[in-house]
Amino acid sequence: MLKFISTIFFFLIAITLVFGQNNYSFFIEKPQFNNSDSNSLYLDISNTNFLKNNEYFNDFIKGYTLIGYNINPQIVYYTQSKVNLKGGIFLNKYSGIDNYSKILPTFSITYFDKGLEIIMGTIKGTINHNLIEPLFHSELFFTDNIENGMQIIFNKNYFNADIWVNWKKFIFNNDTEQENFTFGISTKTNLSSDKNKLSISVLLQSLTNHWGGQIDTSGKNIKTILNSAAGFDICYNINGKIFNSINSENYFITFNDMSPTVESYYKNGNGFFSKININTKNTNLSFGFLNTNSYISPLGNPMYLSVSAFDSTNNKKHRQLLTGRVTYYSNINSSIKLGLEYETFYDLANYNFDYYLGIVMYFKQEFFLNKLTISINKKKIFKENKSVKHPD
Repeated sequence: MLKFISTIFFFLIAITLVFGQNNYSFFIEKPQFNNSDSNSLYLDISNTNFLKNNEYFNDFIKGYTLIGYNINPQIVYYTQSKVNLKGGIFLNKYSGIDNYSKILPTFSITYFDKGLEIIMGTIKGTINHNLIEPLFHSELFFTDNIENGMQIIFNKNYFNADIWVNWKKFIFNNDTEQENFTFGISTKTNLSSDKNKLSISVLLQSLTNHWGGQIDTSGKNIKTILNSAAGFDICYNINGKIFNSINSENYFITFNDMSPTVESYYKNGNGFFSKININTKNTNLSFGFLNTNSYISPLGNPMYLSVSAFDSTNNKKHRQLLTGRVTYYSNINSSIKLGLEYETFYDLANYNFDYYLGIVMYFKQEFFLNKLTISINKKKIFKENKSVKHPD
């Protein structure tokens, strides 16, 4: 009863507060190139401070608390040819631990052109891929934020796509570990304009995790896991004084172990995942339903899987979950944003109730350092070249 009362109380508070963003939208990195930035040098600082209390009491994932921060200061150089270079360092720190858990260099080169981005090096990862929770756990934004490899992003009026490779483990000859990479595709095709009262979109997502290599000495079998989702989004744009829109996302999800030697508890599985989102000018309410059979995902939210993250004897082939989430965010100013989130999970088979509470403060700002002047005196160079004498 206490959990039920606290749930209702939190929902009522959330509805009465005034916030301006939904879900994790302010984390998503937008294209940053502007012609006025050509030959300019900036200091870019991204910082996320987080507290997420997972009150879980089930057979699939134990409860735990995440508290700490990530910070990524970088120097950005915008060239004259729609290209920027960015380099810096990423630090991950959890409260209660003296040392940093991760200290990683970051570097990327990005090409921009009319809705196209090509990135090599440190890519736009985690929640920027817009994957659903059964495929990719959004909590990895806090715990495993940096992805390196290559990425191609399309942003057109009727079509959006993100295609990437995240190379997680590079190996050398006779290395004792396998190479490990993730290949992903996330697309959205708009069948009608977002400005229409009723809009429909087709959604396709695919995530392949591979462990292998030919030059390692680990002795482990090659492993390839494919997860996919195909569905549609129906959105009714209200644009009223209170409600902005109501939309329904519906996905058919699959899991396939494509390894030569299958070591997973299940070889393949599938299911349905549906959500209804009520978007107001202040907050977002989301209600979901999951129904799966033999579903596994290496990077998915453990709450949605058929295998236990800590006890292999507690696997359940058939999962049915009801979820409810409220999220709200406030733009404190142009650089600082505050977010709060509460989500519940109800297991229909085990009559089990779990929930989490989260608070995030996000800072991102570019500081102008210098406008570089690059000039070439062609006449002077020509004269100097003519004066150079070459030996016979």
